[in-house]
Amino acid sequence: MATTKTIVSDTSVHSFTVASGKQIAMTSFNKYLVGNVGGGEVHDGLAAALSTGKLFWWLFGYPLSALMFPSISVVEVGLFSPDETALGRIIGMDRNTGLPIKGSRNQTLIEINCWAKDTAERSDAEKVVRDLRDRVMYVLQNAGEWDEKNDELLFPSIALRDYSKDNPPKIGFIRLDRRANSVTERFIVDPVDQNIKRYRLLVRVFWDELT
Repeated sequence: MATTKTIVSDTSVHSFTVASGKQIAMTSFNKYLVGNVGGGEVHDGLAAALSTGKLFWWLFGYPLSALMFPSISVVEVGLFSPDETALGRIIGMDRNTGLPIKGSRNQTLIEINCWAKDTAERSDAEKVVRDLRDRVMYVLQNAGEWDEKNDELLFPSIALRDYSKDNPPKIGFIRLDRRANSVTERFIVDPVDQNIKRYRLLVRVFWDELT
């Protein structure tokens, strides 16, 4: 007579935690952009007009939410990680203690689109999307960089924070791929409505998930 074996999962040892997963990384990245790229207002899904002094919308729900103009949309595309993907692997050495740092190294691809639309009142959509592109790239390229001339930090590093907690602690950093030609960008005229212009950026980012 055949017997069956019941496999019991030990959730106390291997249960999922959200401390530094992909959702935490995207939330940290989005909040960094909002806090450092000036002039934007996060769209709540209801508002029809920008608040006084605001220049563009932040869209984090597009394409599921409505497209607003002018705006910057941010969405994760995803990317296979060829590096260490299993938790518990050695991903570096602690400079202070000399001990190995264990965890997994992650990466993903983020698509950032800058949007604008020519209207009867304004026909500068191409200029607007290039300006929005410049704002985003200036911040990302200078994240964590020091201005030696003025002896000050240009922009803070992109902190990885645990937003599952009420007062999100900093648990690491998100790093951009800084190699030459690592950001893919393209100006696009909408094939259906040529009044709509956009500037697309594909940016690769890395972060470590520690055990």
